[in-house]
Amino acid sequence: MSLNSWRDKLFVNALCLIAFIIPFPFYLGAISAWILALAWLIQGNFAAKIQRLLKPGYLVWIVYFALFGLSYFYSDNKKESTVDIVSKLTFVIFPILIGTGEIDRKALEKIFISFITGVSLIALFCIIHAFYLFNKNGDASQFFYHTLVSMLDANAVYMSFYTIFALYLFVSFRFTSVFTKKRKAFKWSVFSLLLVFFILLSCRLLIFLFVLYLGLTAVKFLFRNPKKYLLKISILAVVVGTFCSIILFTKNPIKERYLLVARGNMDLVFQKDFSHKEFVLDNLNARPLIWRVAIENIVEKNLWWKGCGNGDINDIQNEKYLQLGIPGFKKEDGFQSPLYNIAIHNMYLQTLEMIGIPGLICLILILALPFFSIRYVKNKGIFYIFQCTGILFMMQESVLQTQAGIVYFVFFSILFWNYYYLQKNNKETPFDATV
Repeated sequence: MSLNSWRDKLFVNALCLIAFIIPFPFYLGAISAWILALAWLIQGNFAAKIQRLLKPGYLVWIVYFALFGLSYFYSDNKKESTVDIVSKLTFVIFPILIGTGEIDRKALEKIFISFITGVSLIALFCIIHAFYLFNKNGDASQFFYHTLVSMLDANAVYMSFYTIFALYLFVSFRFTSVFTKKRKAFKWSVFSLLLVFFILLSCRLLIFLFVLYLGLTAVKFLFRNPKKYLLKISILAVVVGTFCSIILFTKNPIKERYLLVARGNMDLVFQKDFSHKEFVLDNLNARPLIWRVAIENIVEKNLWWKGCGNGDINDIQNEKYLQLGIPGFKKEDGFQSPLYNIAIHNMYLQTLEMIGIPGLICLILILALPFFSIRYVKNKGIFYIFQCTGILFMMQESVLQTQAGIVYFVFFSILFWNYYYLQKNNKETPFDATV
């Protein structure tokens, strides 16, 4: 299949624009979505598009959204429910706009290149900005974690989520333009920029996953052809080993992020009453405490089958924090706790508490269906990597509760489903990947 008409090219370019804009401020994403909608309308052929929409990979997203919409009617806080529903419109809009279009291998590569370009420009901007601030005030913390991306809407964790996928693409996708073998110097310069940016963002889980992925990929290539890949893998091992040694034996914020795990006091999380105890909230014990409160609410309020409603979750969480005596939830405290209105930081628990087991089943299907369907795709490495990273990342973040996660994850999820269905129906040659 070849997308040659100007309407098809306009549609693909609109998809490229969204991919490029993902790491930029959120309002640009909204503008790019409207441009995509216009390109979709101009493309026409609506009868065929309706037929393409009736696929499990798309319908499960729409049902997931419908359950959130239904929870409006039993949520007491209608205002918050409306805000949440509006933020999740992408669950329906992208299956309609992206899922019903046509994306061939050439278009898929253009979209990937656009995404890498967008993340690379953001990386370059953030690093230059950090150097500017460092020269101004001498504070090296400007180069790390949330401070590095403080000028943007997405925080360091979500920016790492984008960057790790861009790095995966370099390793796992065989590009036929821009990042080709003939342009090795350019390709690896961009890869190095993204890798430095990714490390500076200091997301513990994703750094671990990327190192693990590199190790598994190296082992695979080594078994495939030891003579051909031994030298390259040895060089990679030396580079990674040197970097890890520097991180391990020097004082730096990245090392401190991992040491927090060893120093964490998890006993504090399970106290029955915090009102008469010194309570120090940090990045490590906050999540378990939030999860504990969510689980207690689910059990005590019997939220298993329909949840509390998407509008009331913050209210019942805040109420439970108040009951536990956590500082910052009483007016007389004189300050507001950072836990006030905070997301659950676990998309599985977040879904269960908001819309119950039916919603959790939908989320699990969204994440699990690709592993059954993608067997029809010959080279499926990059698809598996995207899904596996998303599954693990959702254990520590409420990815589908923020625009930083919604647009990115839904966009690529629907993009892959589109390519899969097109390939299966038209028996198109699978996209080439190295794994």
